[in-house]
Amino acid sequence: MKTIKFTDLSNEEELLVEKAFKAAEHSVASKGHKVGCVITCENGEFYVGATNARTRVIGSTCAERMAVDQLVYHGNKKPNLCVLVCLLKRNNWTRSSIGTPCGACLELYPRFDAVRR
Repeated sequence: MKTIKFTDLSNEEELLVEKAFKAAEHSVASKGHKVGCVITCENGEFYVGATNARTRVIGSTCAERMAVDQLVYHGNKKPNLCVLVCLLKRNNWTRSSIGTPCGACLELYPRFDAVRR
């Protein structure tokens, strides 16, 4: 996984981060944690997702998986870039902290050839 500083992002990448933050605002989570995801594809299409957490893990959907499900549903199998933002309510969390996809999604992404580049 590659991480870069926000100040090093292109204008297009900054817009994607903002889309991910807007998606995060649609999160449903009892603890107040909000996660948003945007996946872009080579053909210019993009898919968004937001965390939908239940009181039990079963039945919950993470933002990344929601975006991937939309990508697959629409028949697009050429993801180009995944942007994930986290707004977590934790005492030690700062704006510069790094969030990563959940374990299940980390296992899911390598199944897409474009993600393995």
